[in-house]
Amino acid sequence: MMPGETVVLYGNGFGAASPVAPNGTILVAPLSLAVLPTVTIGGLPATVTYGGLIEPGVYRINVVAPVGGQQSQANAFLSVLYCGARERCPDNVRLTP
Repeated sequence: MMPGETVVLYGNGFGAASPVAPNGTILVAPLSLAVLPTVTIGGLPATVTYGGLIEPGVYRINVVAPVGGQQSQANAFLSVLYCGARERCPDNVRLTP
C-alpha cells in the first residue's frame, strides 16, 4: 500500500453500532460504529474515515495509510485498538514509498 492510500478492513467484534441493531435484524443500510477504533500501520497512526456494521456480524473500517515515518519498512504491522482490546493482524502490511 502507498502512504495516503485508503485501506478497507473487515472484521467482527468492534462493538455497538449507532443506532443499535437488535440481534437477528436484517440490515437495509450500514450502521456507523458508536466509537471508531484507533488504527496504526507500522507504528504510525492511520486516519479512520469510516467504521460501521455492514451486515450482521461484519464490520468495515476504512483507514488512510499514514504518510511519513518509516514508509519503506518491508514488514509493517497493522494494529487495531478498540474498547481496550488490542489485536495484531497475523499478516504483514507492506508500506511502499
